[in-house]
Parts: sequence; C-alpha cells; structure tokens
Amino acid sequence: MRMQRNQMITVLGGLLLLSIAIITLTIFCFSTKNKLKINQKPKQDISIYGDSIAFQSQACKKLQTFLFFIGYPRSGHSLIGSIIDAHPHAIVAHEYDVIGKWPQLKSSKNDQHQQLLYQLYNNSRYHAVSGKRAPTLSSSNIYSYHIPNEWQGRYQGDIKVIGDKQGGKTTRHFRLDEQKSTAVVDYLKLKLRIDVKFIHVVRNPYDVISTAYIRRYGKRQTDPTKQQEYISNVDMKKLRRIINHFFADAKINWHLKDRLNDTVLDIYTSDVIANPKKQVMKICLFLQLECSQQYISHTTGIIHAFQSKTRNYIYWPPNLIKMVAKRLIQYPFLSQFTFKN
Repeated sequence: MRMQRNQMITVLGGLLLLSIAIITLTIFCFSTKNKLKINQKPKQDISIYGDSIAFQSQACKKLQTFLFFIGYPRSGHSLIGSIIDAHPHAIVAHEYDVIGKWPQLKSSKNDQHQQLLYQLYNNSRYHAVSGKRAPTLSSSNIYSYHIPNEWQGRYQGDIKVIGDKQGGKTTRHFRLDEQKSTAVVDYLKLKLRIDVKFIHVVRNPYDVISTAYIRRYGKRQTDPTKQQEYISNVDMKKLRRIINHFFADAKINWHLKDRLNDTVLDIYTSDVIANPKKQVMKICLFLQLECSQQYISHTTGIIHAFQSKTRNYIYWPPNLIKMVAKRLIQYPFLSQFTFKN
C-alpha cells in the first residue's frame, strides 16, 4: 500500500514538473516571438505582412498620390522622406525599392499593388520604431530623422499619399531599364487610379561626388560631433568614375523631368536649410496635403541650420573642378551650382 502511494506521489510530481516545463516553454516562445516582432527588422517576404486587402480598403480608400523619389545618393532624400512621412495623411517608406522588388510582388498570389501598399506601410512603421526615424536614435551619434509629436509610421484617418524614399536607386533603375521602370509606374496609375508623382532632390554636385568618394574609398566619420578626415591622396581615376556616374544619373533625371513635366518637383537641400517653412509648404502643395502650422513647426525643427560641405574634405584638382562646372551648365537644374557656393 505504501509502495503504491509512493508511486502515485512520484507520478503526480512528474506531471507537475512537466506542466511547469510546458508553461515555461510556452511563455518563453510567446515572449521571444513578440520580441522579434518589435525589435527585428521586417524581412521583405510578403507572407509575413498579413491581410493587405484589409489595409487597402480601410486606410487607402481615399488615396490620391503614389510618390517616388529620384535623384542622387547622399543628397537629402532621407530628410525629405521623413518630413512627408510625419504628415498624418502620408506614408513614406525608407528605401523599400519599389521597382527593384516588383518581380517579387508579381510572384505573389495576391494583388501586387495591395501587397505593395501594405509593405510600404510596414516599412514606415518599422523605421518609426526601430529604424532611421526611431526616437531611440536621437540620443546617439547616429543622425536620427525622428520628428516628435507627429505621425511617422502611422496615420490619422485616410492615407492620401503613399510612396518610397529611394532616390538614387530609382533613378538608376530608370537608367538601366527605362521600359521596365516605366511599366511599374503605369501599372500603379492603372490599378490604383491615382496620380504618380516624383520628388527630385538636388544637392551641390561637388558634395554629392565627394561624399560618394569618401564612403567608398576613404575613412568615413560616423560621429557628427567630429570633423571628417581630409583626404589628400585622391585617386583621380576613381574620382572621375564617380563623376561620370553622377552625370549619367543627371541625364536620366533630365529626361524624366522632360517627359513627366509637372509631376516632378525639384527640391534643393540648400533651400530647405535656408527657408524650411517655405519648402515644407511647397511639398505639401505639390502633394495636395493640408499643411498645418503645427506640422510645419514640428517638421522644420529637425532641419539643421547648416549643410555639410564634403567637397572640402577631399582634394579637388583644378582641372576636375572646371570639367564638372562645364558639365553642370548642360542641365538647368544644376547650372546654379559652383565649387564655391
């Protein structure tokens, strides 16, 4: 009898330990899953994004504009995209690359434009929480595009503008395969029945070219409180290559501006710094978005009063300065720039 009782106690004890183990494992898995959802950068696999049809019908029923950026790398697209994403009726993803991911969207079983809208929203939401627009970055040495008390990564009421901040790469897609890139734009116009617009962000070309050289071949200073190291031994062959890439992009942007007419807006980063209120209002007018005084005040608050002149951090030989100057006057939107201004 005593043996049976001991066996029963042993069995009950084992069951209790097993139950505790199962509960502990369940809690761990649940918390880990949620932690990944919050902290992990979302993959671009379409299957993880949930019901895009519900998002389309609820949030984008009054969508007016799909927005692309064109331009040149390191020109200020991130700042402009973050400002627009802060608007309560706009969603702008950070470097999603719509044209580049189009084949992946086409392979989806669901409607690709619906999947695209939801993925752009999810990208915007991620960067507002954990990415480039997250408030946690503002206290570090990494420059943050967080705009307090506004709508980055979320929206209020209806979304009227949605798009992707991917300037240099979008231009490059058009340069390498204009037919394919144009087909994406035409598809969005047809399926969404909305306008497709472009913001062309322009920075002093000497700075764009210099920044590209520093990032590829120099020791880039990531701490904004410290000065960039001057590069005196510049490889002229590599610098010429970057110059040629820049003007290849300028040529296709000129072609797009000529073909797309008033659906392209030029935004100069120097103007944004000199008169941020005027430029924010200009962007809102172009996108047909209401521009409240509160929105203007909050968005202009993150704009620095100076612009980094990276042309001063590498050696520019006089002959290349003159060569670039001659090529700049071929494009009206670049003709105002000089090495000194």
